[in-house]
Amino acid sequence: MNKRRNINYRLGGGEWIPRFIAVLDQKLCNQCATCVNVCPAGVFVRTVKGTVEPLRKEECLGCAVCERLCPAEAIRCARIEDL
Repeated sequence: MNKRRNINYRLGGGEWIPRFIAVLDQKLCNQCATCVNVCPAGVFVRTVKGTVEPLRKEECLGCAVCERLCPAEAIRCARIEDL
């Protein structure tokens, strides 16, 4: 990912700054796989060990839906400048 400021605009003109996956805290993660099911880019996968991992971070779209929907609050997203 490049380190330039990404600003997009929502319908109606509101500013949207994408936030990309910074960390998945395995200590907090309850392995529910919500992130696997909701990620539009397929970043998260369930491994053969049964854990959930963000194995394709470079594919992240910056929508932060995983962070918003994680019931364990184990996923943190950040602006690209902060990664």
